[in-house]
Amino acid sequence: MQKRQMVLVAIVVLLLLSVAAPMGEDMAAAAAADPSGMGLAWQNITGRDATLWSVRWSPDGSMLSATYFDNSTSVYNSTTGGLLARIEARPVPAGRCDGYTPPGCFPLRCSAWSPDGSYLAMGGDDRAVLLYNVSDWTLAGVLTGHRGSVLTLDFSPDGRYLASGSGTDKVEMNNANDENLVKVWDVENSTLVKDLAGHQDGVMEVRWSPDGRRLVSCSDDKTIRVWETSNWSLEAELRGHTLGVLCADFSPDGGTLVTGSRDYTIRLWDMDMANFSKGAKTSIAQMAKWSAPNCVRSVDWHPSGEWIAASGVDTTLLTVRNATTGAVIRTFTESAAARASVMSARWSPDGGALAAGSGKEAAVRVYVFGERSPVAAEPVPWWVPNMVIYTIISCAGFIIFWVLARRHMEGERR
Repeated sequence: MQKRQMVLVAIVVLLLLSVAAPMGEDMAAAAAADPSGMGLAWQNITGRDATLWSVRWSPDGSMLSATYFDNSTSVYNSTTGGLLARIEARPVPAGRCDGYTPPGCFPLRCSAWSPDGSYLAMGGDDRAVLLYNVSDWTLAGVLTGHRGSVLTLDFSPDGRYLASGSGTDKVEMNNANDENLVKVWDVENSTLVKDLAGHQDGVMEVRWSPDGRRLVSCSDDKTIRVWETSNWSLEAELRGHTLGVLCADFSPDGGTLVTGSRDYTIRLWDMDMANFSKGAKTSIAQMAKWSAPNCVRSVDWHPSGEWIAASGVDTTLLTVRNATTGAVIRTFTESAAARASVMSARWSPDGGALAAGSGKEAAVRVYVFGERSPVAAEPVPWWVPNMVIYTIISCAGFIIFWVLARRHMEGERR
């Protein structure tokens, strides 16, 4: 009888342990299943007299970079919003750095983290690409050659290449009118690999496919160009938008491209289309068109593939859409009072948070699943309660097992 009790207790303890161990993961997954339940974790309204243009996550999700029109990039702790570094590409002049900027102000417009987290690249209206060491925020290199403002940057998935897109400076006309190029750089050697020409207006965003086999560039000339990275040739030119295309992103599997435009639409494109012919100017690949209330400045696909974050000017603000139907699941209105454009929005690498940069408000906000109001850094990590439960159950099981074993031994002695 006692042996049966001992076996039964052991089974119960093992079952309890198997349930307790993944408890935190199950709770996190459940919380992340509904974007409508997302809320503000923190916000950093700097009060700076300079427009915030873009935000980007570090590869490990621990930091956020934000580029401003006062020639600087700030790096924030992604959990607390605390400032970790402020990198000034040039001395900051007096006066507001947007609209018609004061002399000597060359707004930074973009930043990008290398996949291994070693470098943070920045670009803007001074026409150079700056590479900084993340370890100590010192300048590691300068890539020169653009004759127009550097409007967008993106590292290849393997970190070997950095793509930069340029265009005529719309703020301060101090660069070439015909500079609408994509440049591909070898990061290790700081050398130019290829100029990808053909756009007739500024290149507003460049994005690599997840497998690195394609690079897309979207432009104010209303087109999206798809480049094969094996030989840097033009695979297709996608047409359909009626005004400038401002943003793009690949789905996690690389099969679909989402784009946003000044024409108040978001469009999906089939990147696996069998009819893709080399260099073709085609609108056949367009799968869907969703309306927006104003210019769409930013689109970003959630790592799960289920949702797309889109942001833009005034009433477009920041929304999360169903990636299949385009239905708006959640609209974030924290910027509404200031009527500030949400110039940039990006999901964290793990998909658990969404960062937004609010233009003239110069505000960075981070939203997470299951939060409803600003919170400080998590005082007790989610795994701690589970570890306590695990420990209690383990100790209780051991004590019970030990007591029953001792009784059994005493019974045999008698």
